[in-house]
This record gives sequence, C-alpha cells and structure tokens, in this order.
Amino acid sequence: GEREREGEGEGSGRHRHRHAYLGEVDEVSGAGSGYLDFGTKVELAIYPMRRTVVFPGESVPLILPTERAEILISSILNAPKPFTRLFGMVHFDLNSEVGCTVELIQRGEDSDESGGTSILVKALQRFKYSFDADLPRATTSPGGGGGGDRGHAFHIDQAGLLRHEVEILEDEPYPCQIPRPVRSDSTFWGSWAYRRFDVKLLSTKAMVLYRQLVPDHKVQDIHDPIQFSFWVASALPLDAQKQQHLLECESASERLLEQIRIMEKMLGSRMKCICMVDIALSSDIFRMENSEGISAIFVNSHGFLHDIVTLLKVRKAKLQGSPETAHCWFPGYAWQIANCKECGNHLGWKFTSVAQGLRPKSFWGLRRDALALPEDHSDL
Repeated sequence: GEREREGEGEGSGRHRHRHAYLGEVDEVSGAGSGYLDFGTKVELAIYPMRRTVVFPGESVPLILPTERAEILISSILNAPKPFTRLFGMVHFDLNSEVGCTVELIQRGEDSDESGGTSILVKALQRFKYSFDADLPRATTSPGGGGGGDRGHAFHIDQAGLLRHEVEILEDEPYPCQIPRPVRSDSTFWGSWAYRRFDVKLLSTKAMVLYRQLVPDHKVQDIHDPIQFSFWVASALPLDAQKQQHLLECESASERLLEQIRIMEKMLGSRMKCICMVDIALSSDIFRMENSEGISAIFVNSHGFLHDIVTLLKVRKAKLQGSPETAHCWFPGYAWQIANCKECGNHLGWKFTSVAQGLRPKSFWGLRRDALALPEDHSDL
C-alpha cells in the first residue's frame, strides 16, 4: 500500500548518521558483546521480515509500535547473560530456517508522529532453527522467571513475542569436507586442485570484480574472508531469494564463488523489472558520497523495511505524486515514488536535490526485490 511506499531516511557514513531520521537515540549500555559460542542452542524472540535479508555486520533500523517495543526491549535487556540485548531476525517469506542474531545497540525516543519507538540493531551471527525441545529461554516473561523454562518449537510467549529455538552456526573459510592437506596448503596436487577453495584468491577476485562494478566505492578490508563475503553479499543488488541463498552458504569460499559468478554476469548487463523490461544498466549503479555502500536497509515511519540500491539513471519508470522532503532518507533531497511504466510494479523512489551544492542533482533508490538480472534471473 501507500504506507509501504513512503521513502524515508538518510544515507551517510556511520549508522548513527545514516539513520539520523530516527531522531535522537541513546547508546545501549554493554552493546558490542553479544557474540555467542558456535553451536549454542537457545530460544530467542524472532522478528520476521518481508523482502529483506540481513547479513552479519549490517546495521538495521526498526520502528515498532511503542507498546510492542517496550515489551521487546524489556525482555531482551533483562535476559540472562550472555543473551542480553539479543533477538533474531529472519526472512519469513522464503520459509527459511537460517537467520541472524541481532543486538540492540541504540534506542530512540517515542515518536508522536510515527506512533512508534525507533531502535537500531546490528546483525552479529548466523543461526538455524533448532527443534530441540530441551533448550533454555534467553528472555524473561513479563512475570519474571524464564531463565529455567523449557522451549518447544514456534510459539508466542506471554508478552506476545514470536519465539523459536535457534542454534548458532559456525562460519568457516572452507567447506567442511575439504581434506586437511588442502586446508593447510600441503597437498602434493597442483594449485588447480584447491584454487576454488583458496579464500585469499577468491577474496581478491571478488574485490576486483566489485571495483569494476562500482569504481568509486572503497572496498572493505579483505583480510577477513568471512566478513568480506558477508559484506559483498549485503552490497550486491540482489533480491531476497538470492541473498538468502548467499546467507545459507556454509563457508566463505562457497559464498565468494557464488558472488564471483554473479558479478561476472552483472558486468555490462541490463537490470530488469520483474516483468523483464529493461530499467537500468549495471554501470548506472553508484555510491552516494559519504555512504557505506551502494545499498542499505531503511525503515519508513510506518515500520516497513526497504532494502535499496542507488543508481544514477533508470528507464521505463513513471513517477507518482509530487516531490516530498518529509522523512527523506537523504538530507537535502525530495523523494517521489517510482513505478514501472509497463507493469506498474513499485520500483522504488527518485530523489531530487532541493539544496544547493548537492551531487548528484538527482538519483534513484530502487528496491532490490524489484530487480531482476537478465542473463541469469532464474538461477542466480
């Protein structure tokens, strides 16, 4: 509906500035220590998402109804250590069993305008749903206790929070089945035998391809291949189904191989709407000045998440309504809803500068799930 289509937010450097549209926010005490041991099994509150997939390292803004926000915040802040401040986020539309733990890092004031409370979370680790019926709860119920309760499968607790047992997944550079000699580079076979598992080589190749795709974008440090693979996955203009596939890859080498294949097909290709009409070229992708990348997750005042990629030019788009500056994700710009001329699908927004000295004068922010790649749209 129209509420889902409102373009709101800010794009800049760090998460505090990128999401300045959330208003004044306070740091949550103790944030930054929410990592759990691999294999940990625990019941967490689950926040379901539509059309959005998050990767470890990403910051995600949320606006929740004030009452529900108070329940969630109280629940996770009063959870026993090491589960304090943690809950889970997962893409529900795909029936996936893999999501990410997120940690509450900032909390905003209640907004009379949106009728909600804004929070900022950071994705930390991948998890999969666990169906072990003998797990400790990570959050407390409104009446206290909870630490020694036993979980089951999906259920809604007394506070009205959706909950499920999860198991923290280990992220490895290599697939588990690679022989040890190959892992240690001591095999007598030539490099061709394990080149596809060489994360240093794969990271370098992925970095080169990404720089060709977005020449003006500073690429994240590749010395940590696991985090680098997550960063690339979060940056590429892919829909939720393709992103979820990358999230579920069991190793960095597997994820990087997929990303290399995707970027090789993207270079010089045409981006299409879901109706398969051409709407942009891969060369139209660009990075806004002072932004962290070519894409980001934003939230509008009604709480809907939008994962967008920025482009300089878009074809076959029809603008809807007059330019508006209220709740604009990019300060100094006005936004208009952009729909596909052929099928009417909501593509995203056009942003036009209303302040002097801004560059570019205009650009587009397209929803990633509204895009399709022509050569390989069926099996990326």
